[in-house]
Amino acid sequence: VGVAVAWVLCAGLPARGADATDRVTVGLAGAYRTGGWTPVVVEVAPGPADESVAVWAEDPDGQAVRSPPMALETTAAGTRRARVRIRPGRPAAPLRVDRSAADGRAVAGTTVDPPRALDPSERLIVVVGDLPMANRAARLSVREGRPRVVSVADPSSLGTEGLDFSAADVIVVCGRAVAAAGEAGVPGLAAIDEWVRQGGQLVLVAGKSAGEPSFRTSPAAAWLPGPPGRSGTVDRFVPLRRAGAIETYAHSARPLDRALLDGVEVPLLADSRSLDGVIEAYEGSAPGDLPLVVRSPRGFGTVTWAGIDIDAGGMREWPGTELMLLELLGGPPPSRTAGRTGESAVQGQDLTGQLRVAIDRFAAVAPVPFEIIAGLSILYIAFLYPFDWWLASGGRRDGPAGRARGWVAWLSLPVGAALFAAAAWGIGQRWKGTSWRSSQTDLVDVDTVTGAFRALSLAGIWSPANDTLTVTAAPSAALPVGPPRLAVSWLAASGRGIGATDATTSHPGLATGDYSATAALDGLDGVPVAAHSSRLFEATWNAATTAPV
Repeated sequence: VGVAVAWVLCAGLPARGADATDRVTVGLAGAYRTGGWTPVVVEVAPGPADESVAVWAEDPDGQAVRSPPMALETTAAGTRRARVRIRPGRPAAPLRVDRSAADGRAVAGTTVDPPRALDPSERLIVVVGDLPMANRAARLSVREGRPRVVSVADPSSLGTEGLDFSAADVIVVCGRAVAAAGEAGVPGLAAIDEWVRQGGQLVLVAGKSAGEPSFRTSPAAAWLPGPPGRSGTVDRFVPLRRAGAIETYAHSARPLDRALLDGVEVPLLADSRSLDGVIEAYEGSAPGDLPLVVRSPRGFGTVTWAGIDIDAGGMREWPGTELMLLELLGGPPPSRTAGRTGESAVQGQDLTGQLRVAIDRFAAVAPVPFEIIAGLSILYIAFLYPFDWWLASGGRRDGPAGRARGWVAWLSLPVGAALFAAAAWGIGQRWKGTSWRSSQTDLVDVDTVTGAFRALSLAGIWSPANDTLTVTAAPSAALPVGPPRLAVSWLAASGRGIGATDATTSHPGLATGDYSATAALDGLDGVPVAAHSSRLFEATWNAATTAPV
């Protein structure tokens, strides 16, 4: 990914109005993380159709970053709604919501206090559908961090891009909710599929509901396990006559009452003996006889499919359902020095932290040695006293010599200060240099099965003067990829340290000024940078290959 730097004139904030918006929803049902892309849904009263909405969010330096303006669309209920994407850099920092007309004229503006961001160690489980046992299952989790569960009843209210789910650790989708939403839920489910393909963890609960026509035509149908490189299909439905496999999988001490099994049917998948994945629970003498729980890859992520509708019928009454859901959400506990909390526990030990430290070092740019700074300071103090004091005291004597020393004393202070300032400037130029410097590192993953590319690029830019930057990114021409989905933003440390995304106070930058994201989130405009300082940026992108891998 190449980073292009240009210099532009500083631009001020747009005009502020006095009117307030009607409703602002931040994150996934109010849950979001600092340092992650976050959807913001703004709903306003009926009005002109040509208005747009932009949201200002603070970065870790306390500078406001403007989101791309999004047009207000009229909903079926008659209200106007716009969905924008921001990347908050401080927990609970206020957001500024601006409405503008088509000609750029400010219409209204208000400040919104969002809910506090998730704790860095807190896991977020998003449930799409009606699954009340999810909260109880989360409380039984022994993984690191306190799980938090948020529920979204209707898939049609979800975001339309994978970036909207950056805060989620696991997403649970109920097949009954997919079937009920029909075509209205397709955009939200397609966004979840994009999130999974880029490394997300999905749990699909779809037994008899997988046979509904609206389910078969939705993106969720592609999450059924199938042979390598293909999605699964349901051959037919068979009654579940024994519960031993489910009881063993859930490690439940309470057996499943046979009366609760009445009417429970599970899908028999086509090509069940050649599924791409791990069959974790099955009924019969062999795993391919009747798979009940299958964990399979989906791009860079994983999909865990459960063939029993635990969100319906008698399964909701069985206490073991909570333990079964806990197993579906499972996996090895994360390392205590990895993930979001790793860098705050052990400075720079996670990979992103190491790369961030590495790109903040530039060739021919080094700190001025302490010996030079101390020596120059001692000389300046000696110049002020006793030398300048000696000249000034001699000026109080009578005679031509005394008067001459008095005139010299008047001139020595400004001349000496100028000389020492010039020396400091020259030393800075010697050690810091006078040229722009940049450093960059790229991490590129390739899925050889689907031909998908995923990349994270980190870049640092060092400035010899006060200026502003325009930052853009694009995949290298050497990579055989199609049009990418790009997201460019600032880069900061994770955790609660100085300048980190979860610090209680902002880290004041050397250069202050607000800046904005481009319309497609593929760049930043007007980023201020101070002389002899650096700015760090990150770009994430994904694309499909245009040639065999």
